Amino acid sequence: MAVVYISLGSNIERVANTRAGVAALRAHYGDLVLSSVYESESIGFAGGSFYNMVIGLQTAEPPDRVLVSDPSREMADILT
Repeated sequence: MAVVYISLGSNIERVANTRAGVAALRAHYGDLVLSSVYESESIGFAGGSFYNMVIGLQTAEPPDRVLVSDPSREMADILT
């Protein structure tokens, strides 16, 4: 099993989207290790502040497969 760290952030409906991202990852990968949530200003464009965090998980999937199957990526595609 490999340990993988995923950065998760949102500046649109920050609380709901952060919770939904964590829930989607938990449903797919099981137990997660969650960092604290940090608020940061947007840089390089006009927009609201972000909520950011890092999520650690264990998986037998290779890294390129995790990127393809990452449920939070699918959610980001839906929201944009």
